[in-house]
Amino acid sequence: MHNAPTLGERYYTGASGGADYRGVVPIAHAVQSADTSDGHTPTEIFDNCYNSKQCNYMFWLRKSGDLWTNSIVPALRARPSLRTICPSRYADCDAGQ
Repeated sequence: MHNAPTLGERYYTGASGGADYRGVVPIAHAVQSADTSDGHTPTEIFDNCYNSKQCNYMFWLRKSGDLWTNSIVPALRARPSLRTICPSRYADCDAGQ
């Protein structure tokens, strides 16, 4: 999670003046730090992906230790599943339903 949207996020959300592709094409969010040293909690990072970016997938670099076991994993398990319906551009896909 960044304090300011990345270039890709600005295009994806329509903030650059184009179309808003949230819910239209599948989006994956990658947490590239194994810790939360940027000051955001695991719950804040997930909520940003789920609510703001409307992610279909989320990847988190795993790191062994107390932070992963006692903070990150419980926070992710307490959150709802990411979107399980197909993005609108993929109307013919079967999401196992």
